[in-house]
Amino acid sequence: MSLTWIYVASVVKKCIEEYNFIYTLKGKNKEDTKLYWTCARKKTCKARVHTVSGQVVFRSSDHTHAPDTVEAAARSVVTRMVASVTTVHESTRNVIRGAVQGASESTHAAILAEGRCPVEFNELVVD
Repeated sequence: MSLTWIYVASVVKKCIEEYNFIYTLKGKNKEDTKLYWTCARKKTCKARVHTVSGQVVFRSSDHTHAPDTVEAAARSVVTRMVASVTTVHESTRNVIRGAVQGASESTHAAILAEGRCPVEFNELVVD
């Protein structure tokens, strides 16, 4: 089972997504070999995972909420945008079009609602 690293634009913090549940980095062990993650909804959910080399080695409990399907999809789109910007020399319009291609309308709405996209992309998605 693999985890997906996701980009969070508003804050500099590391996040991962697994099965549409989002975790934020809480800490690591002294040897820097194990990472400790908490559910992004840590105020109401006590789910935790530990990872070693990107693989889950421990789960502490079940989530108290449904998977964050739309949120995970929105973060994935933004992560693709960031990856494209750093590796490909294309226009902003083409980077956004490529990243949102195939994403649902609810994912588009989630990206716009959170202000994750640095430019207006309603027109880019509709084109």
